[in-house]
Amino acid sequence: MADTKGTSTERATIRVLSAIAGRMVASSSQRWRIGAGAALEVLSIALGIAGPILLKLLVDGLTAKSLPAAWMTLCVVAFAVTWAGASICSAARVVFSTRVIDDLTGDLVSDALAARLPAAATARDGDSGRMLGLVERLPYSLLIVADGLIWRAAPLIIQLVATLAVLGELAPLRYGVAMVAFAVVYVLVTRIGSQRHQALANQTNVAMADVSQNTGDVLRNARRVVLNGALDVELADIRAGYRRRARANQNVAGSLVRLTLFQYGSL
Repeated sequence: MADTKGTSTERATIRVLSAIAGRMVASSSQRWRIGAGAALEVLSIALGIAGPILLKLLVDGLTAKSLPAAWMTLCVVAFAVTWAGASICSAARVVFSTRVIDDLTGDLVSDALAARLPAAATARDGDSGRMLGLVERLPYSLLIVADGLIWRAAPLIIQLVATLAVLGELAPLRYGVAMVAFAVVYVLVTRIGSQRHQALANQTNVAMADVSQNTGDVLRNARRVVLNGALDVELADIRAGYRRRARANQNVAGSLVRLTLFQYGSL
């Protein structure tokens, strides 16, 4: 049962990622920004791969004492350039990816409101603030999905594969096999730990939605709340909602710490 649920969640995640990727390349301006960001990310990956190679050449030259001083200085400078350049390219990529996410957020919010407003107009209590909570959380959710999964996870996988390929050429086979084994263990441990983290993240989303809904209800019915003498009760309920939200956020943060310890402890 759990496996079936996990599989359905993964399929839903893939569908969501596919839909987001399709919306991200819908316009020519978005495609240009994505292309520029991808070019910077490719350059960052290339510099990240070149850095360890230069470091290995430098160490080998120092060990064998066969590297001329001029070449040694050049390797040191080149290693510093690759190390700094990779970080600079990754930071510059954020300029383009942030604009893509902002434009995507505006499109999705506009579409969601267009679909929701007719039903909210006919309902007795309108939307009760839940839609507002979803809209408020959308930019942060997109930042995690688009920037975390699409812009960071994919380049990291590419860099890992390229690094293993380079390592296989420069180092004995056993080191390459060991690196592949470490990567496989890391992925498996992450998959196991992410299931609990996902459940806690869902609880956080529910707590955030409840706070937004209760706050929207109080603001929309402010006259009724004050005249009925229920202001203190409603405020106490909102404060309790924020405490539940804080506990949920704390559980998510603790889950990330445990997941990190589990990942690197297993290695």
